[in-house]
Amino acid sequence: MTYRILSLDGGNGGKAGVFLSTLERRAEVLGFSVLRQIDLFAGTSNGAVNALLLAWFDDPVLAFEAVLRFDDEVRESQTPWSIAGTVLGNNAAMTTGRIKTFCDEVFGAGAILADVKRPVLVNTVQLDNALSDGQRSWLPRTFSNFPGDLGRVELIADVVLRTMAMPLQYPIYQSGAQTGPAYVDGAVASNNPALTAITSALAQQKALEDIALLSIGTPRNLAGQSRYLSPGLSEGSADWGYRQWLLDPFNPLVLVDLFLQAGAAATSAQCAQLLGSRFRRVDPPVFTGPAWDAPETNAVLDTTVDWLNAHGWNDPAAAVKAPAAPVS
Repeated sequence: MTYRILSLDGGNGGKAGVFLSTLERRAEVLGFSVLRQIDLFAGTSNGAVNALLLAWFDDPVLAFEAVLRFDDEVRESQTPWSIAGTVLGNNAAMTTGRIKTFCDEVFGAGAILADVKRPVLVNTVQLDNALSDGQRSWLPRTFSNFPGDLGRVELIADVVLRTMAMPLQYPIYQSGAQTGPAYVDGAVASNNPALTAITSALAQQKALEDIALLSIGTPRNLAGQSRYLSPGLSEGSADWGYRQWLLDPFNPLVLVDLFLQAGAAATSAQCAQLLGSRFRRVDPPVFTGPAWDAPETNAVLDTTVDWLNAHGWNDPAAAVKAPAAPVS
């Protein structure tokens, strides 16, 4: 029996939501649902928010309105004081108050991971493992609602604010109770959570040969849109300093993009080695407006539907409750 995983990178959650909504509607034309058959939702940063929303609603298709609301109204929140502090280098660019309010409104102020209806896992990075033997260090941390996982009792709002805490963009986050270690965005360790999802499924005694994984990348870079570099070379090298890597006004923070994208590509290559054709990586082309109006994105949608059909997603036993509404 196919064990279906949806893995969502951190990045532009709104565009990823539009892409998934369009994919769902195309699948429903063929008589099956993508989202209602998923056995595990995995995410990092904004992808983790989407994963939690899709796993939270009784019908995951109903989550799309909240996905777009988060991206349009919540994710980027600034005040005059935060902007001034950012310019001076004293604080993060964004504030988190609206994210906390969103979580309390959608999930409930006291909702914990154990309340999420479908299996979900979220990548973060813990800044101090708090060991007393002198070997203290930062380490990747994954929260899930799996049976027996200590993370099941964590507040959803705390998990969201931890996985969204991208350095420079959002403040480091601890917890609403102001106890425990501090965390930053899971993208620091693994912006692509696909391999985390596979290993977690194996730990739940799922057979590797039964796993089919759809991995959705980020339709936008952190600070730009290029996914390559062509540095001006002189005698076979380019002597770049922090100005070129971080402060180029035409390609700011390119070093951060390089870390995030190269790490995601490495994870995808490893997953493809493990799963073969049962792994599908999609990096939706950058598009403006509805995904179905973008020719390149349409081509990716078509090949993805073909892959779903061929790898255990077109299950006639999974009833389509209601057609997905268009999202733009």
